[in-house]
Amino acid sequence: MHRGALLVAASACGRLHFDPLGGDVTGETANFVFATATKHIPGSFGGYAGADNTCQQAADAAGLPGHYVAWLSSGAVNAVDRLGGARGWVRPDGLPFVNTIAELVSDGVYYPPSLDENGVPIPKTDEWICTSTSDGQLDLGDGCAEWTSTTGDVTGGLAWGAGAQSWTTWTTHVMGCAQAARIYCFGIDRVDTVAPTAIVGRRSFVSPTWAPAGGIAAADLHCQTAADAANLGGNWGALLATSTAAAISRFDLNGLPWKRLDEVRVASSADALAAGNLDAGFALDAGGARSGSGIVRFGATGPDLVATLATTCNDWQSSSSVDVALSGYTEMAGHQAFDGVGMWACSMPASIYCLER
Repeated sequence: MHRGALLVAASACGRLHFDPLGGDVTGETANFVFATATKHIPGSFGGYAGADNTCQQAADAAGLPGHYVAWLSSGAVNAVDRLGGARGWVRPDGLPFVNTIAELVSDGVYYPPSLDENGVPIPKTDEWICTSTSDGQLDLGDGCAEWTSTTGDVTGGLAWGAGAQSWTTWTTHVMGCAQAARIYCFGIDRVDTVAPTAIVGRRSFVSPTWAPAGGIAAADLHCQTAADAANLGGNWGALLATSTAAAISRFDLNGLPWKRLDEVRVASSADALAAGNLDAGFALDAGGARSGSGIVRFGATGPDLVATLATTCNDWQSSSSVDVALSGYTEMAGHQAFDGVGMWACSMPASIYCLER
């Protein structure tokens, strides 16, 4: 569609959006997914009907079309089975969340489900979303006695995650059935194909595992070698902090923003990445597949911060089990992308973020 025509359509249809980085996104034929703006006591829903009604009321108030169910599992019903034959989900801003149910439960998520029904981002804190589900199936307990009891525990996820083991189940997190939390709501009426469209930007990927040695120059070479092996072309460097320089200081902030190889935007601008404001986790390797290890060495709590020798495997010179590096998770778009793992031994397998210069 021509961009001028797209803007006209946007004003006429209400929920058609224009991506200033070059991608046209729409929610006109896809289902919507969101996390509720209001927190609820999961054990007080009054069963699945009450949880679904909570989702429906939120969607109706926000003007989101269709019928909605809560992403919750119990001993009787798995969340994934509640989606029926629906396919194709986008967030309220129109950006694609996931294409199929199979991809939903197998790390095929594009942008994380990090918006509420009004399109407002969920805070990038350790704020849990009640799910009681891992890979779409019951993960813990009995689902607050089918969502009728405040006694017991359930599983929680983080809305800024883009992998099945983060957005719906974050590590081993357990929350009480009496703990107020948001819930995910899925539209179930439509069958559509969704995917990111091409955007303008520099590329990024998650490297193969790297044993620190040789300093930052060796890390750059590791990224360049992986890019060359995948026939990506270009000039690549490692997004790593040292005791003398912030990770982002090694890249041109006047250049284009960075994206993944599947055209998902990692951050809306180079400055946004510098501040650690990610739109999606880096997630993918140089071949465009999900990164195998999930753990990435970084060194500091944010891209614009200088690290220390004690948090960078001695400025990336040491692979000793005695030394450590502050490390994160590749699928996260919150602060956990950089420090979610905490200190990770330099002898343990981990990847690094690789950015096109």
